[in-house]
Amino acid sequence: KFASTDSMFYFAKENHHLSLQLLYQEQMAAKDTIAAEKTLLKGRKMYEQDPYFLQMNIMHDLWANRGEQAMANLNEAIAKNPQPAYYLVRGQIHLIQENFEAARADMNAAIEKQPDFYEAIVMLADIDKAEADKYFNFFMDWEMKKPSEAKTAKAKSDQLYNNAISIYEKARLMKNNTDDNVLRNLQQLYRKMKQYDKEKEIRALRGF
Repeated sequence: KFASTDSMFYFAKENHHLSLQLLYQEQMAAKDTIAAEKTLLKGRKMYEQDPYFLQMNIMHDLWANRGEQAMANLNEAIAKNPQPAYYLVRGQIHLIQENFEAARADMNAAIEKQPDFYEAIVMLADIDKAEADKYFNFFMDWEMKKPSEAKTAKAKSDQLYNNAISIYEKARLMKNNTDDNVLRNLQQLYRKMKQYDKEKEIRALRGF
């Protein structure tokens, strides 16, 4: 019994989709990035509703240090299909650019869609820590020359560090103390906030 025309078309389409994926991987392995990019664009044009080639296009742009193009593709991806992972990646780009509020908004959007999204929860703490570091560095640089502004910056850094600690603690419990990156950040923050008993507790969990 012969397959129907529809099933044959579907099989051919699926095979072509897979062959484009494999071709892209082969071209990247051969470091033929120009050909690889053309393959991605061809895949996106042929399979507009399929997220695979859009996702790969985003990763390719990030690999090529094309942040603006990656952001444009992420905006397109989120508009079409607002998956938590897309918000995570876009938030990471915002964090690299020190656009803290935008990064925080993307993490909150990801967590709203997937409340147990561990990576987004950790990233939310990372954002608070990174912004706090900026305020703390301002305090250290200007404490003597601009005491009023420095005092305000110190208060803001303390608030953000405490926020980060709270979120890292939530993440620590989610992974039952198995994520050393979270434990390391907690240890550093407890030391910075002079909470030495808590620092000692976290250090013991890390085996030190």
